[in-house]
Amino acid sequence: MSAQRILVIEESTVAAALTTALTEAGHSVTAVASAAKGVEALASTPEYDLLIAGLSMTQADGVHLLDRCKQEHPDIPVIVLAAAKDAPQALTAVREGAYDFLVKPLDHDPLILAVSRALEHRRLKRENQAYRVSAAQSSGAQDPEHLRQVMTNLQQSYDLTLEIAADLQNLKDAESVAHAKRVTAFTIALSRALGLSSEDIRVVARGAMLHDIGMIAVPDAIIQKPSPLTATEMRILREHSFQGYQVLKKIPFLSEAAEVVYAHEERYDGTGFPRGLKGQAIPMGARIFCVAHALDAILTDRPYRQAKSLPEARVEIAQLAGKQFDPAVVRVFLDMPDRVWANLRSEIEKQAQGLPIP
Repeated sequence: MSAQRILVIEESTVAAALTTALTEAGHSVTAVASAAKGVEALASTPEYDLLIAGLSMTQADGVHLLDRCKQEHPDIPVIVLAAAKDAPQALTAVREGAYDFLVKPLDHDPLILAVSRALEHRRLKRENQAYRVSAAQSSGAQDPEHLRQVMTNLQQSYDLTLEIAADLQNLKDAESVAHAKRVTAFTIALSRALGLSSEDIRVVARGAMLHDIGMIAVPDAIIQKPSPLTATEMRILREHSFQGYQVLKKIPFLSEAAEVVYAHEERYDGTGFPRGLKGQAIPMGARIFCVAHALDAILTDRPYRQAKSLPEARVEIAQLAGKQFDPAVVRVFLDMPDRVWANLRSEIEKQAQGLPIP
């Protein structure tokens, strides 16, 4: 495989260290010291495989580098570098299109891992695009029905990927899959009530179905421990959101759903994990999921307590509006009739093959 071409836009000391590390890893690196020079480099050599830019560099000289890269070079993933104090701005950059961010000073292994993930993401995305183009060309302009069938088959392959991932969760804990199906159904119902588009609902539903996929990386001894977890065990357990995100973001059609997985344990007041996101900084899909997730937890028997009723669940969720949950999502939830949730639970219990993703 030929060397991957990486453009680094950063001040000289950091750029030199990055160039050394990435060159030793087998990549071809071009380093420039300003956003303006970065724009020039992209214009002269548009086929870069990856862009790494310091957060301050993306705003220098009034040049909005991330916006330009997203508009003019959408296939090039961007990794943002930020000081610890600038992490919130780096998260904003990720939400606006950057692939990932790293906090300075940089450690070698996390850098190389992040670069490898970004390059693999680009490869998968380009393969997916090539497949779509090939499918369209093979169908022929005179055979639109064939094209529709090809795209239907592609969507079915996507959904099969989801089913396989859900089955992987089943290897760890059979109840987790039943829980995922109920939470997905609740999330879809709540998303529709909130007026989300069909495509947005599809994304949120995928995130809901796979929210605990990262639990595969958590030892059984921790998942099945009957007594309270130690601080170390709790730290390992809390890594599951990030682990799930790392897995799913590599798959182009699940990259948006990965954001729901990453944020599904965040709380509206900022006391959640793994990033302590607060309020509107939490993706909308994750804010919807959190209410649906809590509803299922309250309505389901637990080792430490019996299931509660729907009216009790309403009261408990209402009390946590503005703390654990987005108040706007809670208001919509409270306006929905009890029969919606009862019917969904009943229907899911009857399904032997699992919940189809919309």
